[in-house]
Parts: sequence; structure tokens; C-alpha cells
Amino acid sequence: NSIESVVLVIRVISLCLLIIPFLSVTRGYLQGNKYVSVSSFSQLLEQMVRIFIVLVGSFVVINILHYDIKWGVSAALLGTSISGLVAYLFLKYKIHKSKNELKIGVDETKKVKVTAKEIIFKIIKYAVPVVIIAVTQNIYEMIDLKFIIKGLYMIGYSGEASEVIGSIVVTWTPKICMVINAIATGLCASIIPFIVESFVKKDMKNVNSKFNQAINTIFLVGFVLVLFIILFNKPIYYIFYGDSAYGPTVLSMMAIVSVFFSIHLVTNMMLQGMRKYKIVYLNTFAGIIANTILDIPLILFLNKIGFYPYLGSLFSTLIGQIISISIVMICLKKEYKFKYNEILKTMLKMILPLSCTLISIIILKLIFKDTGTYFIRFIKLAICGIISMVVYLLVSYKNKSLKYILGDDFIDKILIKLKIKKKS
Repeated sequence: NSIESVVLVIRVISLCLLIIPFLSVTRGYLQGNKYVSVSSFSQLLEQMVRIFIVLVGSFVVINILHYDIKWGVSAALLGTSISGLVAYLFLKYKIHKSKNELKIGVDETKKVKVTAKEIIFKIIKYAVPVVIIAVTQNIYEMIDLKFIIKGLYMIGYSGEASEVIGSIVVTWTPKICMVINAIATGLCASIIPFIVESFVKKDMKNVNSKFNQAINTIFLVGFVLVLFIILFNKPIYYIFYGDSAYGPTVLSMMAIVSVFFSIHLVTNMMLQGMRKYKIVYLNTFAGIIANTILDIPLILFLNKIGFYPYLGSLFSTLIGQIISISIVMICLKKEYKFKYNEILKTMLKMILPLSCTLISIIILKLIFKDTGTYFIRFIKLAICGIISMVVYLLVSYKNKSLKYILGDDFIDKILIKLKIKKKS
């Protein structure tokens, strides 16, 4: 926590200011021209590269090169800039390949006359909710870090232990769980422009259907990853950060929180596209206030009943997210008569795939004991991950959960690319 360490981190993260704004504008340009799949894939690509650099970079710097923690944090934060650059170069390549089609859109916009004053007003109007959505997670993290250290100190934890636990809750476990956010939001990003298009056409039935599909997609990806992380919490945490008395338990809870955060993020993105800014402000601030109020009381309550007190901050975050999501769903149901039967049906359909995956993971844990070096444990975990994911996807395909959530066309495209199915 030295000034030098903070300065180093700020300098590293500031590099992304030279890249991310250009990436965002380029994505908006492509989405405006209805090149949705390209923009969505770039988001998925960006997050996957970012996760790789965050996890591998920090591991190499700290555990192999044996540098200080501040350099590991710097390596992790550098992932933001590098992943943004990779995504930006990918988009520029796609724009170059599609320049003739995009030129038609440019020619059409020349006919539309908009004053500079109107453009500035719209930028400010649209930017405020975007900024709120973007900083929501940071606000939650700052609140949790502040109150978890204070709360643990109140119940007798040392200052050093409180600070370590705070770092695990706010910094280290979220980096692992970024996988859930990245895949879920990446898949949902392609749905959002169609929601906006249907909303403009006042086709609220289709908007409702796409809204449910987005949430179902998060469940499809998130639940199995949460299950895997919970059952392999110790080896996963050990591979990246070594032994910890607190890390595995926090990681399990953080995985659950990440699913709900993904839903909150995606629903707010959809509301932004529908220009329902009041609902964005209402649900976001309600969740943050609930988190702030409940942080210390839940830490004290869990300590009193003999449960892990440091999970209190995560429970308060989870409650805040659930409140935010509930407000969104209630408002949409009240104003547009939204129905959520499809979400319930999806959850019921996923019981079988998740049960089969659970059984396979239990068997794999009996076969592959949590012993050996970093490398051996990593190989064991990778094998378990691949096998359990194959079981999950296979059962989901057989009981038609995949097709129900993602649609026949999407599944067929994947099968054709994998050469499992031939073009009709």
C-alpha cells in the first residue's frame, strides 16, 4: 500500500486510455451498421485475452519470476490495454474487409442533418447511464473493501488478516471469476441490438423473448462454471495464488455473486438501449445502498452464528444485486407486461445437465486427487474441466436445453464449424 506501488499501478492502467475509447467508438460504429456478430465476438475476444493475461501474467510474475505483488498487479492490469488493442485490431481488420458494405451506411448518414448542439446533448444524455453501468462493480468493490476491513477488525481480526481478506474479496477472486462475466456478457451482447430494434418497432413480445433469452444464456454458462468452481475451489485458488485459509471459501461465494452481477450488467445494458434510464438509476442505486447498509451487520451476524464472517460482504453484494435485478423485472412487468415463464422453464431444463455434470465432477475428484506440483495440479484441473464441460454440453444438447436457449440456427452454425454436422 505504499505510494510508489499505487503510482506504478496508476501508470500501468492509464495506458488503456489510449486504446479503449477508440475500441468503444469502433464497436458503436459497427453496431450502428448492424454488424452485431463482429462487435460481439470482439468483446468475447477482448475478455478472453484479458483473462489470460490477468491470470497467467500475474502467476508468472509472482510465482515464477518472484517479483513483488505490485508487479503482479501491474501485469494483471496490463491485460486491459493489451486485450483492448487485440480487439481493436480485429475490428479494424473486419472493417477493412467490409469497407464496401459500410460505405453505403456512410453515404446514407450524409443525408441526415444534425446540429452540433444536438450531438453534444445526446452524447451527454447517453454517456451518463453508460458511466454508471461501467463503474457499478468498482463502487461495490470499494464499499466492500472499506467495510470488510472495518467489520473484521470489530470482531477481533488483526489489521493484517483483515487487509489480506479484503484483497482476496475485492481483487484476487474476482479475477478468476471474470471468466463467468466475460463469457456470459460476450454471448448476450449479440442479443442486445435486436432488443433495441424490436423496441423501436414496438414489438414488445419479441423484446420480452430476447430479454428472457439473455438471462437464460447467463444461466446456461454461469451455473456450470459456478458448480465447477465450488467443487474445485481449493485447487483453482492454489494454482493461481497458493495456499490460503480464506481464498477457496471466498472464491466459491464470489462465483455465485458473479452470475448475478452478469445478469445485472446485461439487464442494465438492455435498459440503456431501450432508453429506460430512470430504471437504470433506480435499480443501481438501490442495490448499492442495500450493499452499504448490510455489509457490517451481515459480517457481525455471520460471526455470531459461527459462519465465515468475511463472507458477509459478499452476501450483502449478492442481496444488492438481487434487489437491482428484481426492480428491473418488476418495472418491465408493470410497464410492458413482461412474462418470465421462459426463465423458469430454462432452470427446470438445466437440472438434468447440471446433475450429470455434478456426478461426473464427483467421480473426477475421486480419480484425480488434489496433490502434486503446480503444473501437475493444473493438468489435472484442465482434464477435469474438459471432461465435465463435455458431459454438460452433451447432456444439454440431448435434452434440447442448448437449442431452447440459443436457438437452432446458432447451434447448427457451431456444429457445422466443428464439422459435426453438414450444411443443408
